[in-house]
Amino acid sequence: MQFYINFITQEIHTENCNYNSPVNQIFLGTFDCPLPAITVAKNTGYSYTQVCEYCCSHMLNKVAEEEE
Repeated sequence: MQFYINFITQEIHTENCNYNSPVNQIFLGTFDCPLPAITVAKNTGYSYTQVCEYCCSHMLNKVAEEEE
């Protein structure tokens, strides 16, 4: 599914997943994250950055598996 993060004031800056947008909408590609990151962050107590890192690393792991 396509995984979008919409927000007003947060920008996500991480070493592994530096997707930030001037229109405050982030598109993180297509992979198996079950819920939008804001919902995940609210429900788990993780920050948007941590959710982004998790999803980004998950996506990279899937790509690596497919290349093997």
